[in-house]
Amino acid sequence: MNTFAGKSGNSSQIIRLDKGVIYDVQHADKKYTEMTFEQMRAAMQKSMEALEQASEAQAQTQQQQLPVDAEECQWAAAVAGVMAGAGGDVGDAGGA
Repeated sequence: MNTFAGKSGNSSQIIRLDKGVIYDVQHADKKYTEMTFEQMRAAMQKSMEALEQASEAQAQTQQQQLPVDAEECQWAAAVAGVMAGAGGDVGDAGGA
């Protein structure tokens, strides 16, 4: 029999690899639930889809709340420069 077990707070999980089943033991209630790997996979897929939909809805809401439409903006070329530090010239490492 191939099994894994773990405890977290008031519950434990027993994973039976030979049967493809996960048991979730609730110690306080003295009850357990049984879930097959396929049921777990389906539940995780459903959760991921719901999360993606919520994320897309949030992105659309945020886009609608912007004060300026990004397509109306004009972008300038990036400017980068180096300034001297408080103690010396640019490139001075403080040595020699």
